[in-house]
Amino acid sequence: MGDPEFKIRDLIRRENVRVFSSNYALYGDLSRRVGDTLGSMVPTVETYSIDESFLNLGEFNGREVEPLA
Repeated sequence: MGDPEFKIRDLIRRENVRVFSSNYALYGDLSRRVGDTLGSMVPTVETYSIDESFLNLGEFNGREVEPLA
């Protein structure tokens, strides 16, 4: 993890870093839509977290996987 903002405030000012707040509602919606798309392409999807999913490609033969990718 990174340092909290208050610990690097001087660095942020010195380097003219722009800081933006997170939009978790948007991020969650995008994550759901990506998950829906993956689920429409592959029968078995395991969602690990909001930004990680695992697809079971073992149900496809070798020739089916490359076009899917």
